[in-house]
Amino acid sequence: MQVRKRLRAIFSIRSLVWLAPCVLLVLSTSSPLDVAASQAAAPQAAPGNAAVPPKVEVAPSIVSKPAPEYTDEGRAARIQGSVLVGAEIDEQGQVENVRLIRGLGFGLDKKALESVKQWQFKPGTRGGVAAKFYVPCHVDFRLPEGGPWQIDGNILVAKSPADSRAAKTPPELTQYASPSAEACTNKGGYVALRLDVDERGSVSNFSVIMFSDERLAQAAIAAARSWKFKPAELDHNAAPGESRVVLACDGPEFALRAPESISRVGSGTLAGGISRPQLIFNVEPQFSEEARKAKHQGATMLRIVIDQRGRPIEFVTVRPLGFGLDEKAFEAVAQWRFIPGMKGDLPVKVSAMIEVNFKLL
Repeated sequence: MQVRKRLRAIFSIRSLVWLAPCVLLVLSTSSPLDVAASQAAAPQAAPGNAAVPPKVEVAPSIVSKPAPEYTDEGRAARIQGSVLVGAEIDEQGQVENVRLIRGLGFGLDKKALESVKQWQFKPGTRGGVAAKFYVPCHVDFRLPEGGPWQIDGNILVAKSPADSRAAKTPPELTQYASPSAEACTNKGGYVALRLDVDERGSVSNFSVIMFSDERLAQAAIAAARSWKFKPAELDHNAAPGESRVVLACDGPEFALRAPESISRVGSGTLAGGISRPQLIFNVEPQFSEEARKAKHQGATMLRIVIDQRGRPIEFVTVRPLGFGLDEKAFEAVAQWRFIPGMKGDLPVKVSAMIEVNFKLL
């Protein structure tokens, strides 16, 4: 039997280490099933790509961003949430190209892409010189009377055998109901759900991945039972799918609980008694086609800021890997969600270092 080699980025937390001058969150892409293969196939640099000390990077910063336009379809569904868009920023701080990383549906994805094209940035620098950067952008959709709940992260996939080469189309949310506003407490909270989507687009087999309050979890499940999807497809035939979604509610006190200062880490503990951010939702990084063809592998180190909502922002490559894998790491990590660092009862921004490994198995 011929055994095919696979290129995968397998996610698991290896260790959490907190060091000065910033938080170091080390993430490994190995698993018990892949230990033997990873030991036999250590990361190799591509021919002709000698290690070069990386230049200090300063990420582009947003100067202005027009509010995105709602669609009639989105308003009718009363859906709120964030669309994640990848943007290439040039040396003048202008947006060159955009692409969708994670959407909401209801026509809002297109509106998000149009909005990011109009954003203005202060250029990023590499070694003190203005340079091009790839930046994940969170585009938030909020209605004036939309209530406290929003979709803050979601993964939609078509289920298929691991070795299937069928063309896959993930399910698409077409009918949405928000959880009860009464369930959202003053301090807000979150619920991470997993649910199956059958060939008719109906949902089943609910499970709660994590939650901050049992009342919120019950409200989220009650709402999700009424959701409808366009079914997933395998080779253009209806197929079962799966959704993982993070629902967040902002209580009325949330805006008052968001100071703008960024906390740095002291020796071994967070400075000023700040609690460590906790990972509650993750997305596996994918190989780029360029790296897949070259059989390029290794680890990239990112520096990010986890904001007061627990969202990764301000991405910078500390140790680049190349071949499009740094961008793939950005796209995955931008979709992760954390319980934010807290100073007493107030959420604060925390700087973090994240290592993402790509291995040939």
